[in-house]
Amino acid sequence: VFLVTVQTQDTAVFSSGMLSVSVPSNAFSNEMYVDMRKPSDHQYLYAVTNRLADIAAADSGVTAGTTVLASSLYQLGAIESNLVEYPGTLSNSMILEFTYTDADLVNGSVIAAGNSLTVVALTQTNSTFAWIEVAGATNDIANRKVRVSVNATGVYALKGRANRIAPNSDLSRVGTYPNPFDLRSAPNMYVINLPLDVQYVKVYTADGRLLRTLLPGKGIGPIEVHGTRFNGATWDGKDENNNFVRSGLYLLEIRTPNTAVVRKFGLKR
Repeated sequence: VFLVTVQTQDTAVFSSGMLSVSVPSNAFSNEMYVDMRKPSDHQYLYAVTNRLADIAAADSGVTAGTTVLASSLYQLGAIESNLVEYPGTLSNSMILEFTYTDADLVNGSVIAAGNSLTVVALTQTNSTFAWIEVAGATNDIANRKVRVSVNATGVYALKGRANRIAPNSDLSRVGTYPNPFDLRSAPNMYVINLPLDVQYVKVYTADGRLLRTLLPGKGIGPIEVHGTRFNGATWDGKDENNNFVRSGLYLLEIRTPNTAVVRKFGLKR
């Protein structure tokens, strides 16, 4: 839980986890306590409303093919000095800046495409709750940041186009791209459709000599190939000594706790 006092004449900047908030001067007509929390945090201070049930209702209506990133959910509230929750819009807009990592893009059984991320707000129409896109968000993919102006407190999150992750230990759809891997035109080869419980991907010569081992967080993780998001592995054509390998036929060993497969691929230099 993050709580900060905001004077009417001051600009306040505060952050917690993925979210940084900039509250401009004169955003509120009176001094306010601005409260920022994860909705799952049960230390409900002052009068900020518990929105967990509302969030669950909105999640149930999320459009197929998209996902709301659970790690990005934040609840912003403003409490007046009499400990009454501030109900109105702000005179000056706050700036929200979400900073995410590739690991944040994995949400249950789907991976969100980083280049499609936008900011959504929890809204209510009669008794129906929904996530509505906040207009004007900018996505800085290189620095993994999404920034937007908002003129009200509430619940905000990141939402993006999603691609399903292979079920645990399912290696039936594993493939490589490009194949053959031509280092003259492509800097990396990708192993796509890996399940989340993959333990390693190993690269061998055709006669079985180990060249490189890729591990979760060290070569294995969310990747994007032609706009489609996968859990996968990235190999740069080098061995463990950082030397490029020769042209030829190579083998991949891919292992999970329950099964393993071997795939062949070609490499050109």
